Amino acid sequence: MLLACIAAYAALAARKLGESSAAPTSFIHTRFPTLGNLLFDAGLGPMTLADLFLRGLPPPPPPPPLRWGERPWLVIESAALALTLRRASRTGSRLDREAFALLSSFPAFLIRSLARARWRQTFGSRRMGAVEKAQSPAAIEVRPVSNKKEQEVFLHVPWTLGAKKDPNWIPPLLDDYRRSLDPKKSPFLQHGEIQCFVAFESGAPVGRISAHLDRDFDKQWPEEKGVAFFGFFDSKDDPVVARALFSAAEAWAKSKGRTRIRGPFTLDSKGEVGVLIDGYDTPPRIGMPHNWPYVGPLVEGAGYAKAKDFFAWWYTSGQVDERTRRIAERTLKLPNVRVRPMDLKEFRREVDIVRDIYNSAWNQNWNFTPFTAEELAIIAVEYKMFIDTEIALVAEVDGKPAAMCFAIPDVNELTRDFDGELMRRPLNLLRLLWRLKFRRPKHARLVLLGVKEEFRASHKYGTLAAVLYVEVATRGAKRGYVGGELGWTLEDNVMINRGIERMGAKKYKTYRVYEKAI
Repeated sequence: MLLACIAAYAALAARKLGESSAAPTSFIHTRFPTLGNLLFDAGLGPMTLADLFLRGLPPPPPPPPLRWGERPWLVIESAALALTLRRASRTGSRLDREAFALLSSFPAFLIRSLARARWRQTFGSRRMGAVEKAQSPAAIEVRPVSNKKEQEVFLHVPWTLGAKKDPNWIPPLLDDYRRSLDPKKSPFLQHGEIQCFVAFESGAPVGRISAHLDRDFDKQWPEEKGVAFFGFFDSKDDPVVARALFSAAEAWAKSKGRTRIRGPFTLDSKGEVGVLIDGYDTPPRIGMPHNWPYVGPLVEGAGYAKAKDFFAWWYTSGQVDERTRRIAERTLKLPNVRVRPMDLKEFRREVDIVRDIYNSAWNQNWNFTPFTAEELAIIAVEYKMFIDTEIALVAEVDGKPAAMCFAIPDVNELTRDFDGELMRRPLNLLRLLWRLKFRRPKHARLVLLGVKEEFRASHKYGTLAAVLYVEVATRGAKRGYVGGELGWTLEDNVMINRGIERMGAKKYKTYRVYEKAI
């Protein structure tokens, strides 16, 4: 990039000095033939940044190839170019003078070092003679993450890859990820292991992946002890990069005695799940992933096959079918059944109820792992400010919790401009609190809705799910929510999916989990 800037500013300098009547690259090749050849070989010849700065100028003919005997001239020409730019800095507009002065202030040894680095990359052979015309692609280097600084590089790979160019991408809040990867703070790492990797090309991050294993999963599914997991997968649209990342993750999993790898999960089924394969045209809701359309094909190109699809549903307020409403009303007439909002003053107790019902209602779901006390402690403390008690409900039978509905406002609507930072930028935290109070989200996400197994099997109380569907829809509309996401659900959970469809929701996103034998 610096060499490209040199080419552009050198051309501008030439014009200021009256020495360029042809294309800017012609000036460079005339005054600095060795450096000019280097720029041409680097892809900065007929279509340089300088040509883009000075539109309409004809491209120069390709220069002759560089030879090893010309190497010393790089140092001389780099210094001469700096002097030319310094001379140009004394002429032209104030903006031009500042630009030229800034560029010419680069030490000659820095320009020389960059040139030599590019030289070695382009001309790897030490043989004398003509250089081959085709430049070999830069090697992909995958490095394990081993400290906090490298972890920040890992976490910011989506930014590096240009995710902000996607109008539907919302930067996730990084505080949760940092805690999840911190051995001193992560509930997951009390029962799991993880290794993160970053792929580099020419020194720049171009992808990332994590590999992890979960001993709670091993206990829950003893027949699948050979399973490891991957997560945090991001890559430039390049199969070579993707395969290098997966090779690193698979090698780590093999070193732990694993025979299959499945994902993506961040870090398990209670977090972000799957690769988005359908529904790229809308932004993700709180706690849901988002990716470019090319990510799925990259995973499949690395030898992975579908393991399971997950659905997300979109519900518009006011849509409640009459059959479901009648079932709910009939159940609510039972004298020992009542629905109440969660009590924030006793939120730790409410979170324990969520854990008990979740661990009972979901324990046979594919890839399930139970909520731990440590995970719930974090939810009780850090998520309390997000809770709207009118859409977080508990159904009781004879005064005992039997079912729960846990929906939260879509905080993503409020944090899009936070650039992923909350606690590290106290002003963002204040802005979030203000927005939650005075500019609440218009949408919500129904994260969990379940009935304890002992009640779900009952003909009398098995309809508690319908009660909660109707209650959260009715109360949410009164609170001003115009719609929201229900999800995720498993593709083969037929009864739940039919119930959601009957409520008037439409499937609008599909996420896929992949698996591979290693």
